[in-house]
Amino acid sequence: MGFATSRQQKGHEEGMQQALEKKIDFLSKFSRIVGFQQGLETGLEKGFHQGLQEGLQKSKQEDILRILEVRFETISLELRELVGNIDELEVLEILLVQAVKTPSKEKFASVANGIT
Repeated sequence: MGFATSRQQKGHEEGMQQALEKKIDFLSKFSRIVGFQQGLETGLEKGFHQGLQEGLQKSKQEDILRILEVRFETISLELRELVGNIDELEVLEILLVQAVKTPSKEKFASVANGIT
């Protein structure tokens, strides 16, 4: 009986070892999936915020140019490029107000060049 018990114990230990290895393998795969998911969520969130910022920037640029067109009818390509190259929302907010207030497109260009 001692031989059978020893053999049973060895089989039990081997079974436990295999079960432990399977659990470790599962946890390793699970942690990679969780890490991938977290990375994906972080990337999507950053992409969303970047897209939102770029959308706001583009909208402000278009608003400024539209106001200038309504007020002064024609806008030079240089002025369009100047406004289109500004990417700071705070500066675009200031220029939006200046587009409404300045007496001429030349004065606006001067103000815009001074801010950037």
